[in-house]
Amino acid sequence: MFQFAEFTIQGYVGKVTITGNVMRLNIGATKSWKDRETGQRNEKTKWNTGDRPAKALWHRSCDPCYAAIAA
Repeated sequence: MFQFAEFTIQGYVGKVTITGNVMRLNIGATKSWKDRETGQRNEKTKWNTGDRPAKALWHRSCDPCYAAIAA
């Protein structure tokens, strides 16, 4: 049985590592909430790591980082 899952992580890009033709991205997504008991605001950041083919992720017209990948 073939399964396909697609999702979007919206957050801040942290460390970007390029090894050969693979780009590893660390993306931080922050969640904030107000505690019901104390009324205090809380915040928690979760870091997600993803590997992608380097040239498939960036296009030279939309990001100056393309020069580092294209080399």
